[in-house]
Amino acid sequence: MSKKGSGLQRGGTPQEHLGVRDAVAARWGAFLRGQYGTRHATKRIMRDFNVETRTAKSWLTGDVTPQLSSFMVAARLFGITAVLGVLFPETEEFEKSTLRDDLFALRSQLDALSEKLDMTKLGELDHDAAKKPEEKNLSRRRPPDR
Repeated sequence: MSKKGSGLQRGGTPQEHLGVRDAVAARWGAFLRGQYGTRHATKRIMRDFNVETRTAKSWLTGDVTPQLSSFMVAARLFGITAVLGVLFPETEEFEKSTLRDDLFALRSQLDALSEKLDMTKLGELDHDAAKKPEEKNLSRRRPPDR
């Protein structure tokens, strides 16, 4: 019988694949503990991932690796970089994704600061505009009646 659809990646022994799976399970547990903390973590994971209590607890302890659909939910909830960090923490793809996220965050902060600066300038202009009509009224003379 062929083992073509066994799900094992090419190369490596089954023991090596078990080692990878255990490492992913441990990183998954650490990731979830970092995201959810300890207070009500199991219940929140159950709700967010639509899993049973036993599954959520096994994830938190790093005993079980989730199925692909759970990684997809995690990507939706926390971003693809978080999932890459669990699956491929020491890869160029993860590093690039982290840098893209950092760049996006910096651009967002820069946009917010730029908007704040524009609003400050607008406030100064409004303040100056409020003073000018008073000055204009003082300097404005009516033409003499003829």
